[in-house]
Amino acid sequence: LRGGPAAEAGLQSGDIITAIDGRPISGMPMANSVDLMKGSSGSRIQMQIVRNGSRGSDVTLVRRSIRIYTVNDAKLLPGTEKVAYMSLSQFGQKSTEEVDQALQQLYNQGMKSLVLDLRGNPGGLLNVCVDITNRFLPCGTIVSTKGRLSGDNMLETATYSRTWSTPLVVLVDGDSASASEIVAGAVRDHSR
Repeated sequence: LRGGPAAEAGLQSGDIITAIDGRPISGMPMANSVDLMKGSSGSRIQMQIVRNGSRGSDVTLVRRSIRIYTVNDAKLLPGTEKVAYMSLSQFGQKSTEEVDQALQQLYNQGMKSLVLDLRGNPGGLLNVCVDITNRFLPCGTIVSTKGRLSGDNMLETATYSRTWSTPLVVLVDGDSASASEIVAGAVRDHSR
C-alpha cells in the first residue's frame, strides 16, 4: 500500500511472504497469516520474503496506522511517448479526488495517453464509479438499471463538461468486478 511500512521497506507486488516472526506460513490459511501480521501501532514484525524465486533478506517493519489510497500508482511509463499509467484499486469515498489529482499531475508531466488499470479492482461506491467514468465520457449512458417497479429504474449519463479526451486504455481481468465492469463497459459501449 502506498505510503505504508511495507512500501517504505522496499517490498513489491509479487513478493512472497514465507515466514512471519520466524514462523513459516506455507500452507497456513490466509486468515491465520493475516492475524500474525496484526499488532499494536509501534510494534515490530519481521518477515521472510522470496522475490523472483530467490530468498531475499528478512524485512523488519514497524506497525502503524496508514491511510488507504485507492490510486496506488500514477506515473509516465519510461521509454514511451508520454504514456501515463494509473492503477485504481477500488472505488472509495476519496477515489474521485485521488483520480483528479493524479490526472492533473500526469497532465502537468506531459501525458499524451492513459492506461487505466482496474485489474483486481472489486468495485465500490456506484456514485464514485459514475463520477470517475464521467471524467472520460463526454456524453451517453454510463449505467442504467431496470427493476420490477418504476421506482427501481435508474439512469446515469455522462454530464461532466471538462472530459479528458486523451486516448484511453482500460485494463480489466477476472478479478475486476462491479464498478470496474461499469467503467469498462461504458468506455467500450461509447467507443472511447
